[in-house]
Amino acid sequence: MIFCNQSRMGKTRRTFLVSAAATTAVGAVGGNAAAEPNYEVIEANGQTIRIGDGETWENKLIRLGNRNKLTIIAKGTDWTIRNVGFTGTMADHTYLGVCDSGGGTSRIENVFFSKGDVNRSPSSRPIQIWVDPDHSGHLDVQNVNFGQAGANGIYGSAPGSNGGGARGTIHIDGCYAWNNHHTAYRISDNGDRITNSTVVTTGERTTNRAVWVWDCPDGPSEGGATIENLHLDLDGGTGDIVSHGNPVISTSNIQRGSAPVPDGCPTSAKEAATGGSSDGGSEPPADNPPWEGDEYYVENAQRSNWENLLTLNFDDGQGEFTVHTDAPIYQGYWYEGYQEYTDGLTFTEQDGYYGVTGSESGGRVGLVSNGAVTGIDIDGDGYEVWLNGEKIDPDNYNDHPSSGDDSPDNGDDESPDNGDGENGGDSPDDGDSPDNGGDDDSPDDGGGNDGGNESPDNGDGDSPDDRTGDSPEDGDNPDNGGEDDAPEWLLEFLELLSQF
Repeated sequence: MIFCNQSRMGKTRRTFLVSAAATTAVGAVGGNAAAEPNYEVIEANGQTIRIGDGETWENKLIRLGNRNKLTIIAKGTDWTIRNVGFTGTMADHTYLGVCDSGGGTSRIENVFFSKGDVNRSPSSRPIQIWVDPDHSGHLDVQNVNFGQAGANGIYGSAPGSNGGGARGTIHIDGCYAWNNHHTAYRISDNGDRITNSTVVTTGERTTNRAVWVWDCPDGPSEGGATIENLHLDLDGGTGDIVSHGNPVISTSNIQRGSAPVPDGCPTSAKEAATGGSSDGGSEPPADNPPWEGDEYYVENAQRSNWENLLTLNFDDGQGEFTVHTDAPIYQGYWYEGYQEYTDGLTFTEQDGYYGVTGSESGGRVGLVSNGAVTGIDIDGDGYEVWLNGEKIDPDNYNDHPSSGDDSPDNGDDESPDNGDGENGGDSPDDGDSPDNGGDDDSPDDGGGNDGGNESPDNGDGDSPDDRTGDSPEDGDNPDNGGEDDAPEWLLEFLELLSQF
């Protein structure tokens, strides 16, 4: 395996605004360009971001890198978080801690969490969204892609099931969850709802419940919990819709074995950050996809159909790039069941070289060709390049056409270092580098501390069966035994939340 040049990966990162620009090249034979709204790129370095009454926090691309921390606390009423994309792998940490504490309606919409690490230890369970017991209003969670493997999706049962919870309600709609652990959607029978959503487990890692419904100590509200039009495609795990206590649950149209990404739910960090699917809108239907009419896009670009699949992974970076091959090159990508598409690429043909030029930030570009990859030039930082499942050093690919006139000096089509990738192997679709091996075995996050009370720091005995150990039905793996105390990082998080 050839590893990427570390000098390219170690540049200092910064916060900046990104906007798309049209690209041009000599001998252009096709391409499309699309204007995109600006979004802010934020490098996670332990900072805390606070959102209060009536505020809207939007159009952010957050780079976590390898387990860097960032805390977003939204407390107050009528606030909105939307158009936010996360790239990289989470630490043992709670990234969003939220509640509508003023009895109004707050929203989280159009958010994407990247795939993270499928090899994360079962004892390491971050929380993507934690809903605080002080939640007294209503929270709409719409079009959120809970993609971080091994992390709790939304931990939302505390307002209803805690003895001191403020009994606010939550509606999860049009969301997608992938390989979450301990639970994808955790709610109470306090009038919470889950509609038009999907849960997927692939068997690649330890996973548990798709949905976990907790009962309220003083009885259900608003008819209990409602689950409608839920798609479940579960390979592994210990339960689909699991009860804690005796909650009142109403279900309808539960479909097993299918895993569509709901309409409007973002499928990449960049798509989320640019607001492509905000306001509950839906993506173009299957018969009118965004790549329709693009002669340089190949749908469902499977490894078996092409000699070379090249992935430019900018999940944690940004840059401008040019790639050349000695046979026609196309855009084509297939990743976790949905298509990726990058606007604004320019395709060229010159002196027997076939090229593509473009730019990307916080996303991935997939390219396919039946010819050898001869040249890769990237001006940027924080990226990785994968060829047929192997991470490669782009500096080893430097055969490009002449930048001068059309002289025949390089028409022999030789590509001495083509790295043709005939090594087979798995598809490079996920671009995940094996950065972390077995992960850090920190104690469980407390937020997924099944059987414990809902405030993950607590031990205050608010929930009905606090610290009594796991109930038989909850399906826990034996990773946490009889529930130890909350880890220090979670206590620090709750202290932050209480000070807001």
